[in-house]
Amino acid sequence: MDKGILSEYMDACAMIKETEQEIRKLRARKTETVEDVVRGSNGSFPYQPRNFHISGTVSGSGTERKVRRQEQILEERKERAEEIKTETES
Repeated sequence: MDKGILSEYMDACAMIKETEQEIRKLRARKTETVEDVVRGSNGSFPYQPRNFHISGTVSGSGTERKVRRQEQILEERKERAEEIKTETES
């Protein structure tokens, strides 16, 4: 067996494992947390300006599209690595 082929095979196996881990992490964090500071005042006299810290999660269509696209890229990378692996096995 050629040393280069063995190296490609090992690299492909490692790439598959890394990609599967990244896909699992990506699926685990479907929502994105955002934070901001807004200005407001007290509800009654004296109206004193204050800053309010707000935070929440975004799970809109933009985030879902981004996650699906990243997932698709990782799946394509995994498929290419599996092709390399099968080529080197032959």
